[in-house]
Amino acid sequence: MRTLRIDYRRTGGFAGIEITADLAADQLPPPLAELAARLLTDPALGAPVRSAVPGGADHFDYQLRLTDGSRQHTFQWTDFTVPNLVRPLLSAANQVARPTA
Repeated sequence: MRTLRIDYRRTGGFAGIEITADLAADQLPPPLAELAARLLTDPALGAPVRSAVPGGADHFDYQLRLTDGSRQHTFQWTDFTVPNLVRPLLSAANQVARPTA
């Protein structure tokens, strides 16, 4: 049985520390696992939103790669372009993420 894998990376911020997490969707609460599956089948849900706020030196950049067998999609956002729908998923990944060496 295949398991939806989530690879998360956050870079930037004031300190510039990169953090990453690699987890299976079934490690998340069911609503977030379902959201990850929906993003993979309908990537338009994760399309970056337009923001009138200019970027800054202390903002974060996010990368989320979802993989399920041969299906894969990578999303990239900034603090200013993350769709509200996706924020809880990034927050959950951020809680288990660790600094890269």
